[in-house]
Amino acid sequence: MLLNLAQSVEEEEVVKGLGTDTVFLEAIRSLLENVELELVKIEASLIESKGEILDLANKITSFSVDDYQRILLPLVNVYLHKQIESFAEVYANWKSESTPRPSLELLSNHFTGSR
Repeated sequence: MLLNLAQSVEEEEVVKGLGTDTVFLEAIRSLLENVELELVKIEASLIESKGEILDLANKITSFSVDDYQRILLPLVNVYLHKQIESFAEVYANWKSESTPRPSLELLSNHFTGSR
């Protein structure tokens, strides 16, 4: 393509009296302008695609939040219920006079799972 363009431009320029180097420079400039135009078109397409992707991500995020709430809230509820039951058990044992007051280390290990 470059060679064909250069030959056609060369024929025109030689008729006008310009040298071969000038012909090639003009051919290269012409091609660069075309390449720059194509790059601008591609960039515009990418910007448009990025906007569409961000819009879809926002839609997915809003749906996902609702889904996670439906899944996580019952799980957190069960987890907290178990922790409260465990704390109540430790408190009941402490209140009974048969066991000494629990230390902070014992409570910490009990609630972090490092029993």
